[in-house]
Amino acid sequence: MDSLPKTGNSLSTISFTNPESCSAQSGKNSNTAHCLSPGSREQLRQELHAALKAGTLGARQIGACDSQSCYTRFEKESVYHDHNDELPKAPRPVNLIIEDVPSLLPLAKDVTIGILKPDTLAAYKRHACTAHLQYRGLEPDELSTKCLPDHRSLRLKKLEQADRLCSVYRESTSGGLRPNGTFKAPEFREKDNEKLRHPAEWLTTGYTKSHIKCFFTVKENIAKSISDHLQDKQQLEEALGIDPLPWLVFSRQSGSAEVYFEDELPSDHLLTLNEAGLRNFAISHNISEEILMKLLNLLPLPLKADILNQQYLPAQRHPVQAEDIMKLVTNPDCFTRQRLWKLIDQGFPVQKKVFYEGEYQTIFDVLIRSAGDQDQCMSWTAKQENIFIQLATDLVRCGVSVNNETVNSILEDFYSIRLCRHLKALGLSYKGIALRSLILCHPSCTDPAVMLEFHQRCLRLSSTQLQDAFHLVLRRPFEGQHPCKQLKNYLLALFHFGAPNEQTLSAVRKKIADIRPKDIGKSLGTLSAGDYIHWIKTLWKRRDQEPFYRQWPGKVKAGQQQIVKLQKSLGLSGCRSAQPASLTQTEELQFLVDAFSVPPVLPNARDNEETILKILQHYYRRPGPERVIQCLGSDTLPGVWKPDHNCSHVLRARNNLLWYIELLENFDLMHFSESEKNLLSLATIYHDAAAEDVPKKNEEDKAAFYFKRDLKGQYPQHQLNDIAEALARKEDDVQGKSDQNLSTRVRGYLHALRFADRMDFIRFSGVDASFPGFLTGRQKFRQFDPSRLDLPTQLTRDFTLDPALKPDLQQQLEAAMHGAADLLQVTGSDSKDLRTVPYVQTFQLKPDRTAITDKLEQTPLPLQNMEKYLDDNVRRYIASRAGINTCSSPDHTECKTDQQKGTTRGIHNSFHDLRQVRVPERMTRLEKMQCRHGFRLLSIETQEAIVQEAQRLQSEGILMSLGTLTQKTLKSPLAKKSLEQRGFAVVSQKRLRGYDDKGKVKLQEMLVPVKLLPDGNEAKK
Repeated sequence: MDSLPKTGNSLSTISFTNPESCSAQSGKNSNTAHCLSPGSREQLRQELHAALKAGTLGARQIGACDSQSCYTRFEKESVYHDHNDELPKAPRPVNLIIEDVPSLLPLAKDVTIGILKPDTLAAYKRHACTAHLQYRGLEPDELSTKCLPDHRSLRLKKLEQADRLCSVYRESTSGGLRPNGTFKAPEFREKDNEKLRHPAEWLTTGYTKSHIKCFFTVKENIAKSISDHLQDKQQLEEALGIDPLPWLVFSRQSGSAEVYFEDELPSDHLLTLNEAGLRNFAISHNISEEILMKLLNLLPLPLKADILNQQYLPAQRHPVQAEDIMKLVTNPDCFTRQRLWKLIDQGFPVQKKVFYEGEYQTIFDVLIRSAGDQDQCMSWTAKQENIFIQLATDLVRCGVSVNNETVNSILEDFYSIRLCRHLKALGLSYKGIALRSLILCHPSCTDPAVMLEFHQRCLRLSSTQLQDAFHLVLRRPFEGQHPCKQLKNYLLALFHFGAPNEQTLSAVRKKIADIRPKDIGKSLGTLSAGDYIHWIKTLWKRRDQEPFYRQWPGKVKAGQQQIVKLQKSLGLSGCRSAQPASLTQTEELQFLVDAFSVPPVLPNARDNEETILKILQHYYRRPGPERVIQCLGSDTLPGVWKPDHNCSHVLRARNNLLWYIELLENFDLMHFSESEKNLLSLATIYHDAAAEDVPKKNEEDKAAFYFKRDLKGQYPQHQLNDIAEALARKEDDVQGKSDQNLSTRVRGYLHALRFADRMDFIRFSGVDASFPGFLTGRQKFRQFDPSRLDLPTQLTRDFTLDPALKPDLQQQLEAAMHGAADLLQVTGSDSKDLRTVPYVQTFQLKPDRTAITDKLEQTPLPLQNMEKYLDDNVRRYIASRAGINTCSSPDHTECKTDQQKGTTRGIHNSFHDLRQVRVPERMTRLEKMQCRHGFRLLSIETQEAIVQEAQRLQSEGILMSLGTLTQKTLKSPLAKKSLEQRGFAVVSQKRLRGYDDKGKVKLQEMLVPVKLLPDGNEAKK
C-alpha cells in the first residue's frame, strides 16, 4: 500500500484534522480520488452524525468469500450493477445504529459499510434471521422475533430499551394491546441487560451505491490495525468504483461515533511496521498486548496513527541467549534451584519474557511446559507437581507474573487438590479459571482450600452472575447424566449467597422440555420436572437443617488457616499475590506519555454538549500522562478512571453552579456576563481534570493550567486569567493557605466554584434530617459541613433555624439544595439519604447504580442525560401532585390500571410512562431544583403550569403502551377501535418481499398503524 500524506512529524505538531491539506490518494483507486473542500467535508461529517442521532444509519457486513476477492458476495448481491442506480434491489437486513444506544455488534473480520436512509421492508428489535422470509416462505409475524410496523417504531423501541438500561425503576415489560381491544398490563421481571443490547435487524428493500456513505468499523475491535482497516477501505472503494469514503468508528459499548477522512491519518511504511511489531514490543517490555492496544484505543484515531508513525519500536534484547534456556529445556530433569539462582545472579531477567519457539515466554512458562512435554502421561505426576511448586515458589519471590495459560494447562480441571492449595498460598490459585471448574469437577466440594476459593469467588459475584451459577448447576443433570442429588452440596454452598429466582427456574424448565423423556429418566429417575423444581425450592427452605450448610462458615475459616499455615511453610507468610514486574526502560515508552500529554482540540469552546464531551473524554475517561506507565503494568484497565472525581460529579457540580448563579442574580448579590458564565461552567468541568493523576496538593494548579492552555485565545485573557486563578486557589482554605489577597472579581469567581464543587460533597457524606444544617456546623450524619460552601457574608447574615422566620433567600437556597440531594440519588451515587422523607423511598425507586454510572461515564451525550435525570425528577413531582405514583404491586391494584381503557394511575418505566408528563417549557433550572421542596417559591407562571399539568394527568391518566402490534392484532375490529381512540388508523401497505424466478418484484400486503393528525390526515413518517 502506497503511503498517504502525514499530518505531522512530531507530537508537538500533531493535528486532529487537516482539512486544508488536499492531495490525491495513491493506490489502485487513485483515479477516483477527489478533494473535498473543508465545507463539503464538514457537511458530510455532520450528515453522518445527524443520521446517527436520527437512527437512519445502518451497518451492513460484506462477507469475504475467498482470499482473492473480499467482495464476491457483494457483487452477487448486485447492489451496483446498474450505472444509473435506479433498478430495484433485493431485500437486505442491516443493523440499526443509533447514538447513545449501546449495541452488541459483532467484532467482524468482514468489511462493513454504513448506509443511509434505505427503504424499509420490515423492522425487528433484535436479530430475527430474516433470511427465512425469502427462503422458507414465512410471514413476518411467524418469525421468533416480532415484526414492528416501521422504521420509526424500531428506533423508538431501541431508545426505550437503552433508556431502561439506566432506569431508576423496577424493570418491567411495556404491556401492550390485545386482539380483543383490551390492554395487557406491564409485568415486573428481572432485568436482562444483554438481551436488550442485541443489535436490531432493519430489513430494507435493498440499497444502491448512493446509499453507501461511509466505511464502518467497531472501536472495540483491537484485532485489526489502522493499516489493515485502510487497506480494506481502499479495496472496497476500488471494487465498487466509488470515491473515497469517510471512516466512521462506532463504539458498541457507549454508542458514540467518530468520523474521519483518510488524509487526516498518516499511513506509510513505518506505521505499518510499528503496528505489526506492537505485539513483540509489548511482550518484550513485559506489557500485556491487550492492555497496550486498549490504552492506544483511548486516543483519537489521528493521534493514535501519528504516534505510531514517529519512531521504530524495537523489542528489548538481553545478553542471555536462547542456548542458555535450551540447556534447561532439553533436560528439565536436571533442573535445580541452584541453576535457577545462578541464572538470576548472572543477571538473567526472570521477570521478563524471552523469545522461544515462536513466542515470548517467561522462564517459568518454558520450564513447566517442557516438563509437561517430557511426560506423555495424561495425569499430573507428583514429580511434576514438585517441579511446579518449587519453580512457582522461587519465582514468586522474584516478582514473576505467571502466565494464565500455563497455569490453566497444568491444572486442567483441578485434578490435583494439592496444586490448588499451593497456588492459593502463592497468590496464583485459580487465576483465570472459571467458577464452572470449581462447580463441575469436584462433586464433593469438601476440601477447605477449594471451599475457600469458592466462597471468595461467590462474594465477588453480581446478582446476575449468581443466577448464572445457579443455572449452570441446575442444568448439569441434563448435560452429563449426573443424578441431581449429587449437586446438593453445591446448591447448599450457593444458598449462602442467594436463591435461584423464577427466571432461572423457568430457564431450567425450558431446558428440561427440550430433553427426550428417556434421557430425563436417566437424570431424574422417577422424578418429574415439577418434582425437580419442588426439590430445589424445598432444599432452599430447609437449608438451615442441613449439616453441610451449617458447617460452611467453619470450613471456610479452616481453609484460611490452612493457606496461612502453608504460606509459612513455604517462607511466603503474608504473600497475597505475585506482583507483575515493574516496567523498566521507560524512555522507550515515553512516546505514549507524550501522546497522552497532547491537549484536546476545542474549537469555539462553549458551555455546550460538544465542548463538555471533549473535556470529559480527555481528562476523565482516560488516564493522565502521569498514570500511563502505571496502567501498562496492570492486568486490566478500569471502567471508570476517576471513581471519586468522575463525570457524574463534575456534571452535577456544573448544575450546582448554574442554579446558584441564578439564585445570586435573582437577589442582586452577584452578576456575571455570558462569557463569564461560559467560562465558569467550563472551569467547573475542568476542576478535577488532574485529580487522581497527580498528588492531591497539585490538583488545582494542574487543572488551572489545563484550563488556561486549552481555552487560550477564545475568551478575553483577563477573564481567563482571573477564573484560572480562582480555580487554582479553590482549596487554599483547606490547605491552610490564605486567599485574602484576591481581587473582588476573583473572589466572586471563587465563591461560585467552591459552592459548585463542595455542594456535591454530599455524594460522600450523605444527608440526614439536619440537612443542610446552616448555623449548626456539621450535620450529625458523617462529614457534610455547610460552612465550607463559602457563601457570601451578605447571604448568610439573616439565616435562622426558626422555620417561621427564615428569609426568602434562605428558603430558596435550602429548597434548591434539597433538589441537589434528590438529583444525587438518581445519578449513580451510593450516598445515604437519611432525611425524614428519603427521595428513593418516596417514589419507590430502585436505581441501577452501575448502569446509570455507565450512562454518564461512557455515553456520547453525558450532559443531555444529566439534564434528563433532572427533568425526570420534576416529572415525578408533577405526577405525584396528580396522585400518580410509582407502581410496584405485581397485580397493579396500587396503580388502578384500567385494562379496558388502556390507562393507568401509576408509573412503571421512565421512557414510556414518565415521558408523558410535561415539564413547563419556561421553567428555569433553579425552579427545577426547588419545586419539590418549595412549590410556593416558584414563579406564578410556573406554579400555574404545574397545576394545569397535574389536572390534565388526573383527568387522562397515563396511557398504557401499545406494545409490538402483530398482524393478528391489527386485523381485529376491537383492536382497531382502541387504536382509533388513540388517534391511529390501520392501513394496508404493500411491502417488497423479494423477486420471483423471472426477476419480477414480489409485493406483500401488510397492516400498519399510522398516526393521524388533528385534521384527519396521516402523519408523515
